[in-house]
Amino acid sequence: MAEATDPSGSVKKKNRAEKNLRESDGVDERDRKAILALYGMREASGDFEPSTQANLLTNLRRACELAEKPVVDWEHSEYGSDHTDFVLGLQNGTLDGAPAGGYSESYVGNIKRCLSIYLNHLGKEWNEDIRVGQPSDGKITEADCFTASETSRLIGVSNTRDSAMWAMWLATGQRRSAMGSVLCKDVKIEGNSGGFHLNPEAIGLKGAEGYRPLLWATPYVARWINEHPTWPEDPEAALFVCQRSGNGYDLGDALGVSGITKALKRAGDRAGIDKHKQKTHRLRHTAIRRMIRDGLSDQWIKYMVGWGEDSPQLARYGSLSDESKARDIELHYGIEEEADEEKHLFENCPACDTPISDLTGASFCPSCGLALKHDSDQMERVAESRLWDSRGEGSPSEDKGVNVAKEVLENPGAKEAVLSELKDELMADVKEELDL
Repeated sequence: MAEATDPSGSVKKKNRAEKNLRESDGVDERDRKAILALYGMREASGDFEPSTQANLLTNLRRACELAEKPVVDWEHSEYGSDHTDFVLGLQNGTLDGAPAGGYSESYVGNIKRCLSIYLNHLGKEWNEDIRVGQPSDGKITEADCFTASETSRLIGVSNTRDSAMWAMWLATGQRRSAMGSVLCKDVKIEGNSGGFHLNPEAIGLKGAEGYRPLLWATPYVARWINEHPTWPEDPEAALFVCQRSGNGYDLGDALGVSGITKALKRAGDRAGIDKHKQKTHRLRHTAIRRMIRDGLSDQWIKYMVGWGEDSPQLARYGSLSDESKARDIELHYGIEEEADEEKHLFENCPACDTPISDLTGASFCPSCGLALKHDSDQMERVAESRLWDSRGEGSPSEDKGVNVAKEVLENPGAKEAVLSELKDELMADVKEELDL
């Protein structure tokens, strides 16, 4: 049974990793005590996600089990290095217990990074002379994303719950942990405008918080909520839940990461999508690709997908941004026809069924006003509203600012009327100040 606040089960994994370290016969007692002391310090700081802690404990336990001598006794000099010998043994498979041919580059890299943290904790000054590579943040290319045809088929073959899940993912680009932890009570839908608040109690969001618009996913999510098996009877119901009971899960249980992954594989098979593409991270990559294609600024993309302002992650998508700019230039000069991802994902509006496939660059459905793409002005209003909300209780003028931002967000057609009203109020205030 998955929990809405921890769809990845990272707390259980962390606890299991600690238990395995404590019980391992292959770890020297001195290493065990030192690793647990490091773990305790990091736990007390509150700065590390459970998944990060689990990864550290697991990798350090495995390193100690494979090492020919306790890590606390490792030495390093120009004439010999226990660290170098160990890493070579991992890569070549010459360590007792290592597979023939060695471990993968990514596995070795994870072990090295965790060892670097541990060696610093042990005060091994020579560790600073060893350059440990950063995680491989390879560039994201078109090959890492779903095509418009694939996403359309994926949604088309899925039931109400799963089509809402894919639409919401493709529209908002959330992390898997965020998708699995959204609660029904935190979803707000009025007409064709909708949005949701990230679950503040959820684990694994890496600091992401606040409100996100659903955009064109709104009608899909609305239809699913109307069919939800346990909402509103269960006020704490997760948005995406099990639709029946089975071995180890009950109707209404949070779907969890494993359930989401299985649902994508089922839908992918029915949609004729290659198995190697049936990965949840492709949904996030595809959403970010669309945001870049729609011209959303870097700041709003980071806000939308839950990255901090200083996060370097968007740089991984630089190739997509470059390709987007190149296509814009080619289209301007008539060199290239409009690419597949330029088009809308649907032949008709998901809300009112108005034909939209021939509309070029339309941000909203001309009939019902449903948001069809990531509009920079709209994202800016959402972000500004988020900043106002983060202030807590403010002055009456600040409270009015929040209400105005939300009104314009929820009803783009009200923009002119709202601005006119604000202008009149401002002029009245000025006249009062000047005693006119």
